[in-house]
Amino acid sequence: MPCGDVTEILHIALDHEDRVREYTLHKKTCGRAVGLDSLLQEWVQGKTPDVILETDPGALLDTFFRLDATDQFMILKHFRALHSAMAAFTGKVGASHHDECTIDTLYATPEGMEMVAYIHVAMNTTNIPGCSSSCGSGGCGGGGGCGRVDDAKKKAAAKRAQLNAVNVSVE
Repeated sequence: MPCGDVTEILHIALDHEDRVREYTLHKKTCGRAVGLDSLLQEWVQGKTPDVILETDPGALLDTFFRLDATDQFMILKHFRALHSAMAAFTGKVGASHHDECTIDTLYATPEGMEMVAYIHVAMNTTNIPGCSSSCGSGGCGGGGGCGRVDDAKKKAAAKRAQLNAVNVSVE
């Protein structure tokens, strides 16, 4: 990220029973949006903060089929953002600018409540297994050269090349 401007904004809409209706995680860098906004929408919809906080990240990954390292990282990144926001929302952890999640706004709506929070990228990615953010990119999949993702991408490319070589049809 050449400009160094990385912001993640989490928006969560809850119903009157504090069940998640919807969420978006917007990651912006240098003014451009990055990634999918609601990667875990189907999984999280209808869940309470306690259910999200009790969910094991490994078990969550097991519910998805055929994930490469980048997909796993993105799912865990969304999960960590939701998890840290729910922990802050319920008062289990702090929610200031020194914490993983800073709650900016909570407001009532006719459908329940909405929350806007900022996710601190460096703190979020250090809590994801397999990513220490040591490459300085703020998360695997970046251009910083995180070895785990680079190796996974090389292996995936080699596997695709093997499959393509096998699937070449001869007329």
